[in-house]
Amino acid sequence: MGRSRRRALNYGYRNEYDATTGKVLRRVVDAEQAAVVREIAERLLVGVSAAEIAADLNARDVPAPAGTVWRPSNITRLIKAPALAGLRVYRGEVLDEVRTTWEPILTVDDHRRLVALLTDPTRRSSRTGAHIRHLLPGVAECGVCGGPVRTITRKRARDRVVVYNCRARYCFSRIAAEVDDLVGQVMIGYLSRPDVAAELAAGDPVAEGAAEVVARLRAKLEEARRLVAEDRLSLASLVDVERRILPQINAAESAADPTSVEIIWRA
Repeated sequence: MGRSRRRALNYGYRNEYDATTGKVLRRVVDAEQAAVVREIAERLLVGVSAAEIAADLNARDVPAPAGTVWRPSNITRLIKAPALAGLRVYRGEVLDEVRTTWEPILTVDDHRRLVALLTDPTRRSSRTGAHIRHLLPGVAECGVCGGPVRTITRKRARDRVVVYNCRARYCFSRIAAEVDDLVGQVMIGYLSRPDVAAELAAGDPVAEGAAEVVARLRAKLEEARRLVAEDRLSLASLVDVERRILPQINAAESAADPTSVEIIWRA
């Protein structure tokens, strides 16, 4: 006779049991775990990487699901669960119109933004193998014949130098490092323009959600300060709340500002 299998609970929830029969009565929000879920969601939406979040949670000794440690993989798997937004899944398909009987931890809107962010095919969580060393191969075209630009290594008197040249007809040859530096400076100047920054931010799920995150975090902070004023929360607790929330507010405000574009140039 087959043994029945109990469906594992999503992180963020716990079961309530009947005191007499021991049967499960309902699934309820676990306040401590739910706070971790919301923190992960908010930090992801303001641009913090899963790897950074995992390292921080481990450093703070925050318990991870199933007694493991926090990793980028279990963070992204956890936060994409439709059940956290009160959505049901049938045969692998999320049923948008069917809600669960338990209280959601995340909003449906936040769930959709997180899934879009974490399943973006252009997003890479880590580097593996060879990575891009020069800017123009596969992007630039020869100004003479329109052929593709490539890099080759040439010997000089005492060393080697990487140069760009035209793959089709060898129309030109330029030192790659010098061209990359020029292109980088031009792009920094272009991306630093407020109108360009605003255009790039338009439709960005991170930028769109950041303003909401700022408002939510500021509301939490103001609530904590109000509780202190009413002697319902200790000053030490307020300091701890501010230590955790203020950096998140600063990060969210930067993401919400379309004129604030961080440009990192690695030669």
